[in-house]
Amino acid sequence: MKSRFYAILATAVLLLIAGCAATKPSSADLSDEEITKLLIGKWDLSEKEGLRSTTGFDLFRADGTFSSEALVEYTGNRYRGTRVSGKWKVLDGNLVETIETSEPPVHDKGTVYRLKVLNVTATQLVTEGAGGVIVARKRLAN
Repeated sequence: MKSRFYAILATAVLLLIAGCAATKPSSADLSDEEITKLLIGKWDLSEKEGLRSTTGFDLFRADGTFSSEALVEYTGNRYRGTRVSGKWKVLDGNLVETIETSEPPVHDKGTVYRLKVLNVTATQLVTEGAGGVIVARKRLAN
C-alpha cells in the first residue's frame, strides 16, 4: 500500500494527464543542471483514477529540498491526507527523491524514488516511473 500510494504521489510525484503518453522526450538533450533549473517550483499532483481522486502538489526548492502535500479522496467520502518532505536532485536525467519525513508515515525515511524526466518545460513536466507509468504535471503558481 505504501509503495502504491507514493507512486500516486511522486509518479503522479505521480499522476496526471494520460494523453501525454504520446509526448516525445524532449529533455534528452538537456543537461542535469538545465533540468534542475526547470524543475524548481510548484507542480500539480491532481489526478483521478477509478474510484480515487488526488489533489495536491510537489514543491522543488533550489536548495535541493522538496515537500509534497496531497489529499486522496475515495468513493464513499473516505479521505487521506499526507505530507512528505526530503531531498531531491537530478542525476543522469532522472529526478531522484529521498524521503526524510512523512506524515502519516506512509513512506519510510531514506526511501529513494527515481523518475525518468521525459520532458520538462517552464509549464509542463512529464516523467516515467516504475513499470513504465508516464505522468504529466502542470506548473502551479508559487
